[in-house]
Amino acid sequence: MQNLLLNFFADEGAQRAQASITMDQDDFTPLFIVSLVLPGQECGFQIFEPRYRTMLRRCLEHHHKPQSTSGFPTMGLMMHTAAYSTTAQYGCIVDILEVQMMYDGRAILQVRGTTPFRVLEDTGSRDGHSVARYPAPSRTSPTPRTRPRLYEPAERAHVRDLVQICVAFFSSLRRHGALGQDVLDRIMWVYGAPLVHHPGLLGFWFARLLPGADVEKARMLAIRSPRDRLERVIRWISRVAGPEPE
Repeated sequence: MQNLLLNFFADEGAQRAQASITMDQDDFTPLFIVSLVLPGQECGFQIFEPRYRTMLRRCLEHHHKPQSTSGFPTMGLMMHTAAYSTTAQYGCIVDILEVQMMYDGRAILQVRGTTPFRVLEDTGSRDGHSVARYPAPSRTSPTPRTRPRLYEPAERAHVRDLVQICVAFFSSLRRHGALGQDVLDRIMWVYGAPLVHHPGLLGFWFARLLPGADVEKARMLAIRSPRDRLERVIRWISRVAGPEPE
């Protein structure tokens, strides 16, 4: 069957082979512009448009590219930010954990956010889907696989204090009795336990949990310092908790 198709569609086959070679030679990575995903977050979505099925196939075929530090195929995810040009320069690299092909041509994906990235060049297009070039994940990755940044003693102590403030807010829900415990259980079921031993990811964990616009949360991707991300989270917590009773 493959030989028959190549005989009838020789030109198309040659173009596809050349596109595959080009994909290997450059360091542009496919972008799926769909919604906000943060490091540490797992989510699922479906692909049905032909251009995105082509993008997915190339991601799966080229998982040996340098961007794939985890061993999983990867791609970049960005949210629609037509009205927010600053946020539009940032997204999240995701590991493609699982792909299920459906009989009607759809593909159902399970992905996990790993690394924030900043687009280094204007996003281009290839076969109808977006592509971009960004720094290697090893330079900026906040995932537990990498060695944590070596803070100065005072800096480490400050980060620990910030972590304790965040965790104290989370634990304070228990004060509301059975209702508070039910809320905690639901949060743990949906988001998992707070990543208290990974300050680099804890800020993203709370960003997913706390109420707020996705555009505001997406700005966390541009903040490289775990301390600065935690300080922003604490400002959000203060806004949610309101003033302390007198």
